[in-house]
Amino acid sequence: MRYISTRGGIQPIPFKDAVMMGLATDGGLLLPESYPSISREQLESWRGLSYQQLAFQIIAP
Repeated sequence: MRYISTRGGIQPIPFKDAVMMGLATDGGLLLPESYPSISREQLESWRGLSYQQLAFQIIAP
């Protein structure tokens, strides 16, 4: 996943660089370039999971 600045002053950067940078060099916040789609079925399958289980499902490749 690549990250962009809310101010648009930098090229998309990889996650590792975004974490190390903190805020974008143009003063903006770093946000994912795009967000994955999550279906209603996927959301329903997550119902009842513990916080740890849900976090694992969300960040798993």
